[in-house]
This record gives sequence, C-alpha cells and structure tokens, in this order.
Amino acid sequence: IIYTILKSSKSSDTLLKKKNAELVNQNNEIIRREEEKTIMLKEIHHRVKNNLQVITSLLRLQMHELDNEAEEAKFKDSINRVMTMAMIHDKMYQTEELSRINLEDYFKGLSKDLMDSYQVKYQVDLSFEFSIEKIGLKSIVPLALIYNELFSNSLKHAFTTTDKPEIKVGLDRFDDDHLIFIYEDNGSWKEKVKSKSFGTELIVSLTSQLEGEMKFSKSP
Repeated sequence: IIYTILKSSKSSDTLLKKKNAELVNQNNEIIRREEEKTIMLKEIHHRVKNNLQVITSLLRLQMHELDNEAEEAKFKDSINRVMTMAMIHDKMYQTEELSRINLEDYFKGLSKDLMDSYQVKYQVDLSFEFSIEKIGLKSIVPLALIYNELFSNSLKHAFTTTDKPEIKVGLDRFDDDHLIFIYEDNGSWKEKVKSKSFGTELIVSLTSQLEGEMKFSKSP
C-alpha cells in the first residue's frame, strides 16, 4: 500500500511539474506578445506623430507664400490644431501606459507650444486644478482640441487691455458618469461680428463627440 501511495505521489508530482512548466511557457509567450504589441502600438503613434509634423511643415511652407494676414492667421490656427494632435501621439509614444495620458503634463506642454507659436510677448499666469490625473485616448483628443481653441482665442483676443493675464483650467469629477472641464481667463472679450465662428462650431462639435454640454459665460 505504501509503495503504491509513493508511486502515485511521485507520478502526481511529475504531472504537476509538467503542467507548471507548460503554464510558465504559456505565460512567457503571453508576456512576449504583449511586449511586441506595446512596441508596435508605440511605433504606430510615433509614425502618426511624424506624419502630422510633415503636414505641419507643409502648411507652414504654404503659409509663407501668403500676403494676406487674415489668411495667414487661418493657416496658423490649422497648424496649431494639427500640432495639438501630434503632441498627443508623441506623449503616447513616450508613456508606459498606452491607454492613458497624464493630463497636467500634456496641457502644460501644449500651452507652452501655443504661446511660442503665437509669439506671445506678455507673461500669462497659467494654473491647473486637475483632480483627474489621467484620461483615455478616446477622450483626450477632442478635449485637447477644445482647449486649443479656447487657449488660442485667449492669446489672440482677450488680453489686449489686461495688465496681468490669467488663465485657469480645471477638470473634476461631476458625478459617477461625467466629468466637468472648466476654462476661464480674466480678459476682455469682444463681441463677434458673426454669430458663429469656425472655432465655436468646432468646440460645439467636439463637445458633442464627448457626449457633453457646453456653457459660456462672460461674467468676471
């Protein structure tokens, strides 16, 4: 009986070791495939970023052929929109967590690039209050483009008579299913000649993509 028990135990140990080895090999294969997938996705983001930078360069070259300042301004706006998307893919290429992107780090970098693009001579007191640290790629693209429109508008129009320009940006959880994004500056806003500008229509469209609602106030 003891011999039979020992033989059975040895056989079970051998079978267990074999199964463990198989599981280890399967796990290593899964890890290897995940690493390959991550590298491939990063390479895709890198190539998309490079392609968008090529588009930006082409737009800049085309812009230099224009004599009309109003047309140049439209080209610059388009360049900044493309640059905003290129920065997203650049961040995705650099980050370890491909599905999410650090918001404050991204918005700070985007703000600096926009100020450089518009050659802002004055100092802007820029502050961020984000209770949400990271957000998915599906949401960051329209949110970043909305921010691009608002921030660009402030730089171009709001601070002509403002001594100490300030911009405050916040992102917080509104409830279990919704976030609230707040953008405000202390500038003086001009009445638009047209009821709707391209920038405003773009913000409305992007807000709709996020299944959100937009409210605009001119109060201090």
